Amino acid sequence: MGPFTRKTDEAEALVGGAIPGTRGAPVRTPVKSAAPETGASLWPALAGRMLTRQLWIELYGVPGYGLTLRGSKVNALSAGPRDPRPSDANIGKSILGGRFALAGTALELETDEIPWDRPSPSRAFAVDLHGFVWLAPLMSQGERGAREALRLTLAWSDHFARWSPFAWGPEILARRTFNLACWARRMGAVADDAERLRLTELIARQARQLLRPPGGVATRAHKLTAAAVAGCVLAGSPGASIRRRALSGLAGALKATVGPDGGHASRSAEAGLELLLDLLTLVDGLGQISEPAPEHVRPLSNA
Repeated sequence: MGPFTRKTDEAEALVGGAIPGTRGAPVRTPVKSAAPETGASLWPALAGRMLTRQLWIELYGVPGYGLTLRGSKVNALSAGPRDPRPSDANIGKSILGGRFALAGTALELETDEIPWDRPSPSRAFAVDLHGFVWLAPLMSQGERGAREALRLTLAWSDHFARWSPFAWGPEILARRTFNLACWARRMGAVADDAERLRLTELIARQARQLLRPPGGVATRAHKLTAAAVAGCVLAGSPGASIRRRALSGLAGALKATVGPDGGHASRSAEAGLELLLDLLTLVDGLGQISEPAPEHVRPLSNA
């Protein structure tokens, strides 16, 4: 069973031998009848994926590529979608004190120092750092937290505005864009006009990149959901354009990602839950701008 499994009538589930574990009951957990295929027949597919990935790295890394991500200026933020995930306020307090504790490791910083020009203690730490998973805990610290979050975000832009395989990789990019979109309005409230314009441009550029390849079946729905959330946040025609393109592609992505049994294509319950929480945030963002959730999103968010 997955987080998107359809609810059934409780009484109906208890008749006709439908109790899981009894004879004749439906199998709810897929069971492979044979060992996974690991032979040489997989080599062409693996080689193809590696070549495709390298092709996009070469293309996105060419000088001037960032110009293709530009669009009309966004002068306002129209929504503040609520992420239902709980956050740890103690992490936010630690960050204000100069200590980033992420993924089981920590990085100590001096006053006003930034983590973007320091080596990360582990790859998992770097994934969380560049995915901005620290943003919600930091924003729990009131105005001081919002100002520090804005400072760190603009500093990230100074260091990583140009596309790079790690910081702009599909999974990390989706998380960072999603988190920035959820807290952009709060950061915008403590920013001056120039800072607010930089913030909205950063979110818009990243959302446009999410609409482009690469991305596997298991990650495409996450990418498009994050882009759609950003489209809800950015006011005017730039936000509407991003939102429309993301929602248009999301129908097919969800069909490929969420199986008939309600499970995630990766067969990871955690990935399924993460997608469900992202969709709930998207529905909230659409509601804040008075747009109904599409038919392909509504049933899943009510799972």
